Amino acid sequence: MAFVVVLLVFTAFAVTILARPNAIIGLAFGVYCFEQWAQSNSAFFGSNASFINLGFGVLTLVALLIVVMRGQNPLNPLTSSYCWFIALYLFAGISCLWALDRQLSFFLFRFHLPYMVTFVMLLPLVIQKEND
Repeated sequence: MAFVVVLLVFTAFAVTILARPNAIIGLAFGVYCFEQWAQSNSAFFGSNASFINLGFGVLTLVALLIVVMRGQNPLNPLTSSYCWFIALYLFAGISCLWALDRQLSFFLFRFHLPYMVTFVMLLPLVIQKEND
């Protein structure tokens, strides 16, 4: 049952993204709760916890691709706060070099990297107008 619901929700968002790529923001606000619900109601999602995150990442890339295909430049306007975040995250990666437990530090950095790239670096690029 939960597998069908997850499939329907992702299909609905995929169809909606074709018309309005900024709809991915709605899924971003609820993806963690949705993931927890799916894991508690389905053994499949309990043992394959990353499937919903991968699906969200793919939908984010599709939304960004649609923005580009419409002739909009997702890097314009690139705010200074966006650039500062990238610099701060690079500094966090470099600071793993002088951590007390270097292996654990690099593991945690690599573990969270896909989430940071998806939520903080790619998702804001979908927003192009004030109405988005």
